[in-house]
Amino acid sequence: QLLKNPGFTAVAVLTLALGIGATSTVFSLIQGVLLTPPPYRQPDRLVLINPVRTDGQRYTRGWPAAQWLEWQKESSTLESLAAYGWTFNLLVLSDGSESIEGMRVTPDYFKVLGLQPALGRAFDESDVQTDTSTTVILGHDLWQRRFNGDANIVGQTVQIHRGRHTVVGVMSPDVRFLPTPNVAQEPNYNVDAKVDYWIPTRPSGNLKAPNAYIVGRLRPGVSLAKAQAEIATMTERQARDDRDFAGIGAKLQPLDAQINQEGRRLLLPVAGAVALVFLIACGNAAGLLLARGLQRQHEYALRAALGARSFQLCRLIFTESVLLAVLGGFVGTA
Repeated sequence: QLLKNPGFTAVAVLTLALGIGATSTVFSLIQGVLLTPPPYRQPDRLVLINPVRTDGQRYTRGWPAAQWLEWQKESSTLESLAAYGWTFNLLVLSDGSESIEGMRVTPDYFKVLGLQPALGRAFDESDVQTDTSTTVILGHDLWQRRFNGDANIVGQTVQIHRGRHTVVGVMSPDVRFLPTPNVAQEPNYNVDAKVDYWIPTRPSGNLKAPNAYIVGRLRPGVSLAKAQAEIATMTERQARDDRDFAGIGAKLQPLDAQINQEGRRLLLPVAGAVALVFLIACGNAAGLLLARGLQRQHEYALRAALGARSFQLCRLIFTESVLLAVLGGFVGTA
């Protein structure tokens, strides 16, 4: 019956395909960004320690090393913590240069997150013995894209801007940035992007400079509220002891909620709009089937006169509808 009406069949299949294709595309994005857990060990125990002004005003600067180093020593609710920051630079190769986004991290950053390199090793204290680090860990995508997945890349040197850096590792796939609010206005900043490279860093110079963001791992069995209370008490004490720290408090937030905040804000409205498109496509397909059914009234009457029962007529229409849906699904997925 569908082959006898190729025009109707093509219009119905394409109508469904447009709705199914748009819905599948957006759901794939939601699956990749919102539903897939981050590639960290026990991500539910990871928290971001964000600085906030006690008067409620917006605050985008980071933490001074003098504060978080004290938390690192004294906290009983946090198993470990690490500092990080966003950066970008130019990767210089023989065939040209490319702008790349990366992170400056303290050596225990990967231990806190529970990340293991696909090749080589993570940073250790020997990588930050001097003020100028010369080691780098490459992101998996950058390694594949610009170094053709060279399995012997560890130990080689790469030029980032004017410096030569020894590759000590290649990180596992799909590792994204952690939020860095003080650079959110930078044109290259994209918190949902995958990290191209990591450079080790350590506190040096002015320990009161508010330039680091902190990620921590809760001890087993410790609640977020208990950790919040402990860090808040510490920051209040630090503010009393040093006026440079006055007016800034700490707010702990689960990492998975923070890293998906921007994606959720963008994708959920799009998903709602696409769902309406899908419903419209279904309505249009139903209208086509209804119009075709009216044209086939004589055929149905003849089938009934020849002995066809009602359920047999319904089975015929249902089979055609299912076949249209399957064809629309195949075309829409493609």
